Amino acid sequence: MFLLATALAAEGSALGVDYVPSGRADLVWVDEARTSGTLVGELDGLVRPSLTPYLVLHGARVSTVLGLGFGRTSEISWTGEERRKVVNAGIRPAVDLHHYLLEDRASAWVGAGVYGVIPIVRDVSSAYGEAEQEAAREASREVMARIGGVGGRLGAGAEVELSPGLTVGLRFHANAWRGQRISEDSVSISTLMWADAGLRLQVDLPQRGPQ
Repeated sequence: MFLLATALAAEGSALGVDYVPSGRADLVWVDEARTSGTLVGELDGLVRPSLTPYLVLHGARVSTVLGLGFGRTSEISWTGEERRKVVNAGIRPAVDLHHYLLEDRASAWVGAGVYGVIPIVRDVSSAYGEAEQEAAREASREVMARIGGVGGRLGAGAEVELSPGLTVGLRFHANAWRGQRISEDSVSISTLMWADAGLRLQVDLPQRGPQ
């Protein structure tokens, strides 16, 4: 309902891309085997790559920024008459609010946002009996816990209009992420905080004229 109301009240919209280059921390994270092991977790790289698109819904002084990431891996194997399919996927929605310090939208802003990864995991086989299917469901729940999580961020940035409808900007985010791992007899919750900076390129979309 919030997004629908925002879209109806928007004074304009824009499409943009956000670029954050990979750094030494990404290499260390992989080298230390801290990824989810599925390729589709928040810190694995598929659902949050270096170059990400976003949609902006402009208000008078506050703009809503919507992002969506997606990653999916699928493996199908045959052994005799058995066919097994394992799917791991993550959907990463994100919503940010940017408050512009001046009435001109090509100016400095401060903002806050939330994001998360929705896990989708399937493990099906033609040879699974009831016990094997229950074990597969339990293993899938553990994988879903590694993929899923929620986060938030505070940010600031500035934009400069290169030409009518085209802006370039720089932004800074202080991020926090909460993930978890579960097993048969334990649950471990992990939090991570970090800061990053990125470059943005944004193009205003044509506005519909009066009917």
